[in-house]
Amino acid sequence: MGPVWYSVGLGGMIVFIMIWVTTRMPDNFITGRGGRISDNGILTEVFQIAFVGIVIAILVLERKRLSR
Repeated sequence: MGPVWYSVGLGGMIVFIMIWVTTRMPDNFITGRGGRISDNGILTEVFQIAFVGIVIAILVLERKRLSR
């Protein structure tokens, strides 16, 4: 996989996290009401945030490797 696809995955994941957070707020513009926050939902978001961190680390290391 190349850096382009890692960047696409990173961008998509950030959008999904933003949608989840937005739909949990009361009176949001997507659903008009606040969604329920479950333990599984929080766990999923934690793993998605970890994924974002890992992909950022991969992109930084890849950029360092290519600049040598």
